[in-house]
Amino acid sequence: MVYDLLVIGGGINGSSIAHFAARAGFKVCMVEKNDFASGTSSKSSKLMHGGIRYLEQFQFHLIREALRERWIHLQQVPQRVQPLAFIIPVYEGDRRTLWMMKLGVLLYDWLAGKYKVGKHEFLSRQAVLERLPGLRPEGLKGGVLYYDAQMDDRALVLDHVHAARDCGAAVLDHTEVTAFIKENGRVTGAAVRRPSGETFEIHARKIIAAVGPWSNQLVHIDDTSSSDVVRLTKGVHLIYPARLAKEALLVAARHDRRIFFIIPWRESETLIGTTDTDFRENPDQVSVEEKDISYLLEETRRIFPGIRLEERSHIATFAGLRPLLRHEGAPSRVSREHSILETASGLILVIGGKYTTYRVMARDALRHAFGIKHLPDEIFSKNQRS
Repeated sequence: MVYDLLVIGGGINGSSIAHFAARAGFKVCMVEKNDFASGTSSKSSKLMHGGIRYLEQFQFHLIREALRERWIHLQQVPQRVQPLAFIIPVYEGDRRTLWMMKLGVLLYDWLAGKYKVGKHEFLSRQAVLERLPGLRPEGLKGGVLYYDAQMDDRALVLDHVHAARDCGAAVLDHTEVTAFIKENGRVTGAAVRRPSGETFEIHARKIIAAVGPWSNQLVHIDDTSSSDVVRLTKGVHLIYPARLAKEALLVAARHDRRIFFIIPWRESETLIGTTDTDFRENPDQVSVEEKDISYLLEETRRIFPGIRLEERSHIATFAGLRPLLRHEGAPSRVSREHSILETASGLILVIGGKYTTYRVMARDALRHAFGIKHLPDEIFSKNQRS
Protein backbone atom coordinates (compact mmCIF):
# COMPACT_ATOMS: atom_id res chain seq x y z
CA MET A 1 0.00 0.00 0.00
CA VAL A 2 1.11 3.53 -0.79
CA TYR A 3 -0.34 6.19 1.52
CA ASP A 4 -1.00 9.74 0.43
CA LEU A 5 0.69 10.98 3.61
CA LEU A 6 3.01 9.58 6.24
CA VAL A 7 3.10 11.71 9.39
CA ILE A 8 6.04 11.18 11.71
CA GLY A 9 5.36 12.26 15.28
CA GLY A 10 2.38 11.68 17.56
CA GLY A 11 2.27 14.94 19.49
CA ILE A 12 -0.22 17.75 19.00
CA ASN A 13 1.19 18.77 15.60
CA GLY A 14 1.48 15.29 14.16
CA SER A 15 -1.89 14.09 15.47
CA SER A 16 -3.76 17.15 14.21
CA ILE A 17 -2.08 16.97 10.80
CA ALA A 18 -3.03 13.28 10.52
CA HIS A 19 -6.58 14.02 11.68
CA PHE A 20 -7.24 16.90 9.30
CA ALA A 21 -5.61 15.14 6.34
CA ALA A 22 -7.66 11.99 6.91
CA ARG A 23 -10.78 14.08 7.37
CA ALA A 24 -10.08 15.69 3.99
CA GLY A 25 -10.11 12.26 2.38
CA PHE A 26 -6.40 11.49 2.16
CA LYS A 27 -5.02 8.04 2.96
CA VAL A 28 -2.89 8.67 6.04
CA CYS A 29 -0.49 6.79 8.27
CA MET A 30 0.96 8.31 11.45
CA VAL A 31 3.85 6.83 13.45
CA GLU A 32 5.19 7.75 16.89
CA LYS A 33 8.31 6.17 18.37
CA ASN A 34 7.02 6.33 21.96
CA ASP A 35 3.53 6.80 23.44
CA PHE A 36 1.29 9.37 21.81
CA ALA A 37 1.66 12.77 23.53
CA SER A 38 4.70 11.55 25.47
CA GLY A 39 7.05 14.39 24.49
CA THR A 40 6.72 18.16 24.45
CA SER A 41 2.96 17.99 23.96
CA SER A 42 2.38 16.70 27.50
CA LYS A 43 5.21 18.62 29.18
CA SER A 44 3.74 22.11 28.75
CA SER A 45 2.51 24.71 31.24
CA LYS A 46 -1.02 23.43 30.45
CA LEU A 47 -1.96 26.85 29.06
CA MET A 48 -3.71 27.69 25.82
CA HIS A 49 -2.77 31.34 25.83
CA GLY A 50 -2.34 34.23 23.45
CA GLY A 51 1.16 35.04 24.64
CA ILE A 52 0.88 38.25 26.62
CA ARG A 53 4.65 38.39 27.02
CA TYR A 54 5.06 38.57 23.23
CA LEU A 55 3.77 42.15 23.43
CA GLU A 56 7.30 43.16 24.40
CA GLN A 57 8.56 41.71 21.12
CA PHE A 58 5.77 43.38 19.07
CA GLN A 59 4.63 39.99 17.73
CA PHE A 60 1.08 41.24 17.28
CA HIS A 61 0.27 38.87 14.40
CA LEU A 62 1.23 35.83 16.49
CA ILE A 63 -0.80 37.12 19.46
CA ARG A 64 -3.94 37.77 17.37
CA GLU A 65 -3.66 34.34 15.80
CA ALA A 66 -3.25 32.65 19.18
CA LEU A 67 -6.11 34.60 20.78
CA ARG A 68 -8.47 33.49 18.01
CA GLU A 69 -7.38 29.87 18.37
CA ARG A 70 -7.78 30.09 22.14
CA TRP A 71 -11.38 31.27 21.71
CA ILE A 72 -12.18 28.50 19.19
CA HIS A 73 -11.04 25.85 21.66
CA LEU A 74 -12.94 27.42 24.56
CA GLN A 75 -16.10 27.29 22.46
CA GLN A 76 -15.70 23.86 20.89
CA VAL A 77 -13.83 21.71 23.42
CA PRO A 78 -14.75 23.13 26.85
CA GLN A 79 -14.06 19.71 28.37
CA ARG A 80 -10.39 20.25 27.46
CA VAL A 81 -9.94 24.04 27.63
CA GLN A 82 -11.36 26.38 30.29
CA PRO A 83 -10.97 30.10 31.05
CA LEU A 84 -8.40 31.03 33.67
CA ALA A 85 -7.91 34.39 35.40
CA PHE A 86 -4.35 35.62 35.95
CA ILE A 87 -3.10 38.24 38.36
CA ILE A 88 0.17 40.05 37.74
CA PRO A 89 1.45 41.60 41.00
CA VAL A 90 3.84 44.51 40.46
CA TYR A 91 6.56 45.45 42.96
CA GLU A 92 8.88 48.40 43.40
CA GLY A 93 11.95 47.83 41.28
CA ASP A 94 10.24 45.54 38.76
CA ARG A 95 11.44 46.14 35.22
CA ARG A 96 7.85 45.93 34.06
CA THR A 97 6.20 48.79 35.94
CA LEU A 98 2.55 49.04 36.93
CA TRP A 99 1.67 51.43 34.12
CA MET A 100 3.35 49.06 31.63
CA MET A 101 1.26 46.16 32.94
CA LYS A 102 -1.92 48.22 32.70
CA LEU A 103 -1.07 49.15 29.12
CA GLY A 104 -0.22 45.52 28.38
CA VAL A 105 -3.57 44.06 29.46
CA LEU A 106 -5.41 46.88 27.66
CA LEU A 107 -3.58 46.04 24.45
CA TYR A 108 -4.02 42.29 25.00
CA ASP A 109 -7.81 42.65 25.23
CA TRP A 110 -7.85 45.03 22.27
CA LEU A 111 -5.94 42.51 20.13
CA ALA A 112 -8.42 39.81 21.19
CA GLY A 113 -11.38 41.88 20.00
CA LYS A 114 -14.47 39.68 19.76
CA TYR A 115 -12.40 36.71 20.93
CA LYS A 116 -11.88 38.18 24.39
CA VAL A 117 -12.44 35.72 27.25
CA GLY A 118 -13.03 38.15 30.11
CA LYS A 119 -12.43 41.82 30.82
CA HIS A 120 -9.16 42.90 32.42
CA GLU A 121 -9.10 44.74 35.74
CA PHE A 122 -6.69 47.16 37.39
CA LEU A 123 -6.09 46.14 41.00
CA SER A 124 -5.01 48.27 43.93
CA ARG A 125 -2.39 47.02 46.36
CA GLN A 126 -5.10 46.07 48.84
CA ALA A 127 -7.17 44.29 46.19
CA VAL A 128 -4.18 42.15 45.18
CA LEU A 129 -3.49 41.16 48.79
CA GLU A 130 -7.15 40.29 49.38
CA ARG A 131 -7.23 38.04 46.31
CA LEU A 132 -3.85 36.45 47.06
CA PRO A 133 -3.50 35.78 50.80
CA GLY A 134 0.12 35.05 51.73
CA LEU A 135 1.55 37.17 48.91
CA ARG A 136 4.58 39.22 49.95
CA PRO A 137 3.25 42.71 50.77
CA GLU A 138 6.59 44.56 51.02
CA GLY A 139 7.06 46.81 48.00
CA LEU A 140 3.80 45.77 46.33
CA LYS A 141 2.48 48.60 44.14
CA GLY A 142 -0.68 46.96 42.82
CA GLY A 143 -1.48 44.66 39.96
CA VAL A 144 -3.63 43.74 36.98
CA LEU A 145 -5.97 40.87 36.18
CA TYR A 146 -6.51 39.36 32.73
CA TYR A 147 -7.83 36.12 31.26
CA ASP A 148 -6.32 33.26 29.31
CA ALA A 149 -7.14 29.55 29.26
CA GLN A 150 -5.97 26.30 30.81
CA MET A 151 -5.96 23.01 28.94
CA ASP A 152 -5.51 19.28 29.34
CA ASP A 153 -2.71 19.02 26.80
CA ARG A 154 -2.34 15.24 26.69
CA ALA A 155 -6.09 14.61 26.40
CA LEU A 156 -6.35 17.03 23.48
CA VAL A 157 -3.62 15.15 21.61
CA LEU A 158 -5.35 11.83 22.22
CA ASP A 159 -8.61 13.33 20.97
CA HIS A 160 -6.90 14.08 17.64
CA VAL A 161 -5.33 10.61 17.54
CA HIS A 162 -8.75 9.00 18.01
CA ALA A 163 -10.32 11.37 15.48
CA ALA A 164 -7.63 10.51 12.92
CA ARG A 165 -8.33 6.82 13.44
CA ASP A 166 -12.08 7.42 13.19
CA CYS A 167 -11.45 9.09 9.81
CA GLY A 168 -9.59 6.04 8.54
CA ALA A 169 -5.97 6.87 9.33
CA ALA A 170 -3.56 4.15 10.44
CA VAL A 171 -2.02 5.32 13.73
CA LEU A 172 0.96 3.41 15.14
CA ASP A 173 2.72 4.15 18.41
CA HIS A 174 6.08 2.64 19.41
CA THR A 175 7.10 2.70 15.76
CA GLU A 176 10.42 4.44 15.12
CA VAL A 177 11.70 5.71 11.77
CA THR A 178 15.20 4.33 11.21
CA ALA A 179 15.79 5.30 7.58
CA PHE A 180 14.13 6.95 4.60
CA ILE A 181 13.36 5.18 1.35
CA LYS A 182 14.31 7.25 -1.69
CA GLU A 183 13.81 7.05 -5.43
CA ASN A 184 15.83 9.39 -7.62
CA GLY A 185 16.83 11.31 -4.53
CA ARG A 186 13.26 11.90 -3.33
CA VAL A 187 11.74 10.41 -0.17
CA THR A 188 9.02 7.90 -0.96
CA GLY A 189 8.72 6.17 2.37
CA ALA A 190 10.39 5.17 5.62
CA ALA A 191 11.82 2.06 7.21
CA VAL A 192 10.47 1.66 10.74
CA ARG A 193 11.18 -0.53 13.73
CA ARG A 194 8.99 -1.81 16.57
CA PRO A 195 10.25 -2.53 20.13
CA SER A 196 10.00 -6.27 19.38
CA GLY A 197 12.63 -5.81 16.68
CA GLU A 198 10.10 -6.16 13.86
CA THR A 199 10.93 -3.93 10.90
CA PHE A 200 8.86 -2.97 7.87
CA GLU A 201 8.47 -0.20 5.31
CA ILE A 202 5.79 2.44 4.90
CA HIS A 203 5.43 4.08 1.49
CA ALA A 204 3.79 7.45 0.92
CA ARG A 205 3.54 10.22 -1.67
CA LYS A 206 4.31 12.87 0.94
CA ILE A 207 6.04 12.73 4.32
CA ILE A 208 5.57 15.35 7.04
CA ALA A 209 7.76 15.23 10.12
CA ALA A 210 6.29 16.87 13.21
CA VAL A 211 8.72 15.53 15.77
CA GLY A 212 9.57 18.71 17.68
CA PRO A 213 12.82 18.24 19.66
CA TRP A 214 13.80 15.27 17.48
CA SER A 215 13.78 17.36 14.26
CA ASN A 216 17.57 17.66 14.15
CA GLN A 217 17.97 13.89 14.48
CA LEU A 218 15.46 13.25 11.70
CA VAL A 219 17.04 15.64 9.19
CA HIS A 220 20.36 13.92 9.84
CA ILE A 221 18.74 10.58 9.02
CA ASP A 222 17.56 12.18 5.77
CA ASP A 223 20.98 13.72 5.03
CA THR A 224 23.99 13.22 7.32
CA SER A 225 25.46 16.53 6.13
CA SER A 226 22.38 18.56 7.11
CA SER A 227 22.57 21.45 9.57
CA ASP A 228 20.40 21.52 12.66
CA VAL A 229 16.96 23.07 12.10
CA VAL A 230 15.78 23.70 15.67
CA ARG A 231 17.21 25.26 18.82
CA LEU A 232 16.19 23.33 21.91
CA THR A 233 15.43 24.96 25.25
CA LYS A 234 14.40 23.12 28.39
CA GLY A 235 11.34 23.98 30.45
CA VAL A 236 10.98 22.49 33.92
CA HIS A 237 7.79 22.52 36.02
CA LEU A 238 7.02 21.61 39.61
CA ILE A 239 3.69 20.25 40.83
CA TYR A 240 3.19 21.17 44.47
CA PRO A 241 0.52 19.11 46.32
CA ALA A 242 -1.41 22.09 47.71
CA ARG A 243 -3.01 25.29 46.45
CA LEU A 244 -0.78 28.34 46.89
CA ALA A 245 -3.50 30.66 45.59
CA LYS A 246 -7.04 30.45 44.22
CA GLU A 247 -6.07 32.38 41.08
CA ALA A 248 -3.15 32.01 38.70
CA LEU A 249 -0.17 34.34 38.89
CA LEU A 250 2.18 35.61 36.24
CA VAL A 251 5.37 36.79 37.93
CA ALA A 252 8.66 38.27 36.76
CA ALA A 253 11.58 36.30 38.19
CA ARG A 254 14.22 38.37 39.94
CA HIS A 255 17.00 35.96 38.98
CA ASP A 256 16.81 36.42 35.20
CA ARG A 257 13.70 38.62 34.79
CA ARG A 258 11.88 36.04 32.69
CA ILE A 259 8.22 35.35 33.30
CA PHE A 260 7.03 32.29 35.21
CA PHE A 261 3.62 31.01 36.32
CA ILE A 262 2.06 29.83 39.57
CA ILE A 263 -1.15 28.11 38.50
CA PRO A 264 -3.96 26.22 40.28
CA TRP A 265 -3.94 22.69 38.88
CA ARG A 266 -6.41 19.84 39.17
CA GLU A 267 -8.38 19.62 42.41
CA SER A 268 -5.82 20.79 44.94
CA GLU A 269 -2.38 21.21 43.37
CA THR A 270 -0.23 24.05 42.07
CA LEU A 271 1.77 24.03 38.84
CA ILE A 272 4.90 26.18 39.01
CA GLY A 273 7.05 26.93 35.97
CA THR A 274 8.77 27.27 33.77
CA THR A 275 12.51 27.51 33.26
CA ASP A 276 13.98 28.38 29.85
CA THR A 277 17.56 27.23 29.28
CA ASP A 278 19.39 25.96 26.22
CA PHE A 279 19.60 22.18 25.84
CA ARG A 280 22.26 20.60 23.62
CA GLU A 281 22.06 16.93 24.59
CA ASN A 282 20.01 13.97 23.38
CA PRO A 283 16.27 14.83 23.58
CA ASP A 284 15.63 11.31 24.90
CA GLN A 285 17.67 12.16 27.99
CA VAL A 286 16.09 15.41 29.14
CA SER A 287 15.76 15.52 32.93
CA VAL A 288 15.08 17.82 35.85
CA GLU A 289 18.24 19.06 37.55
CA GLU A 290 18.68 20.34 41.09
CA LYS A 291 19.39 23.86 39.83
CA ASP A 292 16.04 23.88 37.99
CA ILE A 293 14.15 23.00 41.16
CA SER A 294 16.11 25.53 43.22
CA TYR A 295 15.37 28.30 40.74
CA LEU A 296 11.60 27.73 40.83
CA LEU A 297 11.41 27.23 44.59
CA GLU A 298 13.51 30.31 45.28
CA GLU A 299 11.33 32.50 43.09
CA THR A 300 8.13 31.05 44.56
CA ARG A 301 9.35 31.59 48.13
CA ARG A 302 10.08 35.20 47.26
CA ILE A 303 6.45 35.70 46.23
CA PHE A 304 4.92 33.61 49.04
CA PRO A 305 7.41 33.94 51.92
CA GLY A 306 5.11 32.39 54.52
CA ILE A 307 4.56 29.11 52.68
CA ARG A 308 6.93 26.21 53.40
CA LEU A 309 8.25 24.69 50.20
CA GLU A 310 11.26 22.86 51.59
CA GLU A 311 9.77 19.36 51.59
CA ARG A 312 10.95 18.32 48.14
CA SER A 313 9.92 14.69 48.50
CA HIS A 314 6.32 15.88 48.07
CA ILE A 315 7.03 17.82 44.89
CA ALA A 316 6.56 16.19 41.47
CA THR A 317 8.59 17.51 38.54
CA PHE A 318 8.68 17.18 34.78
CA ALA A 319 10.86 18.56 32.01
CA GLY A 320 10.07 19.24 28.36
CA LEU A 321 11.90 20.66 25.38
CA ARG A 322 10.85 23.56 23.18
CA PRO A 323 11.84 23.10 19.51
CA LEU A 324 12.39 26.74 18.55
CA LEU A 325 13.42 28.31 15.27
CA ARG A 326 17.19 28.68 15.21
CA HIS A 327 17.92 32.25 16.27
CA GLU A 328 20.53 33.80 18.51
CA GLY A 329 19.79 35.61 21.76
CA ALA A 330 18.31 34.78 25.14
CA PRO A 331 16.12 31.64 24.99
CA SER A 332 13.05 33.44 26.33
CA ARG A 333 13.28 36.03 23.54
CA VAL A 334 13.50 33.58 20.64
CA SER A 335 10.39 33.79 18.45
CA ARG A 336 7.59 31.27 19.01
CA GLU A 337 6.50 31.54 15.38
CA HIS A 338 6.65 28.47 13.19
CA SER A 339 8.05 27.54 9.80
CA ILE A 340 7.42 24.78 7.26
CA LEU A 341 10.68 23.54 5.73
CA GLU A 342 11.31 21.07 2.92
CA THR A 343 14.61 19.28 2.50
CA ALA A 344 16.27 18.59 -0.85
CA SER A 345 14.76 15.09 -0.79
CA GLY A 346 11.22 16.36 -0.23
CA LEU A 347 10.88 15.68 3.50
CA ILE A 348 8.53 18.33 4.98
CA LEU A 349 9.25 19.52 8.52
CA VAL A 350 7.09 21.51 10.93
CA ILE A 351 9.46 23.69 12.94
CA GLY A 352 8.88 25.93 15.97
CA GLY A 353 5.48 27.28 16.93
CA LYS A 354 3.45 27.18 20.12
CA TYR A 355 0.78 24.80 21.34
CA THR A 356 -2.10 27.27 21.01
CA THR A 357 -1.60 27.66 17.26
CA TYR A 358 -1.22 23.99 16.39
CA ARG A 359 -4.19 24.14 13.97
CA VAL A 360 -2.48 26.93 12.05
CA MET A 361 0.66 24.81 11.79
CA ALA A 362 -1.37 21.84 10.59
CA ARG A 363 -3.03 24.00 7.94
CA ASP A 364 0.31 25.37 6.72
CA ALA A 365 1.87 21.91 6.58
CA LEU A 366 -1.04 20.50 4.57
CA ARG A 367 -1.08 23.54 2.33
CA HIS A 368 2.59 22.94 1.59
CA ALA A 369 2.07 19.23 0.95
CA PHE A 370 -1.27 19.17 -0.89
CA GLY A 371 -2.38 22.74 -1.50
CA ILE A 372 -5.07 22.62 1.22
CA LYS A 373 -5.75 26.28 1.98
CA HIS A 374 -8.30 26.05 4.77
CA LEU A 375 -9.12 23.75 7.65
CA PRO A 376 -12.71 23.15 8.74
CA ASP A 377 -13.95 25.73 11.25
CA GLU A 378 -14.89 23.04 13.75
CA ILE A 379 -12.09 21.17 15.48
CA PHE A 380 -13.92 17.84 15.57
CA SER A 381 -16.83 16.89 13.36
CA LYS A 382 -20.04 15.91 15.10
CA ASN A 383 -19.63 12.22 14.44
CA GLN A 384 -16.16 12.10 16.00
CA ARG A 385 -15.20 11.61 19.60
CA SER A 386 -13.93 14.68 21.43
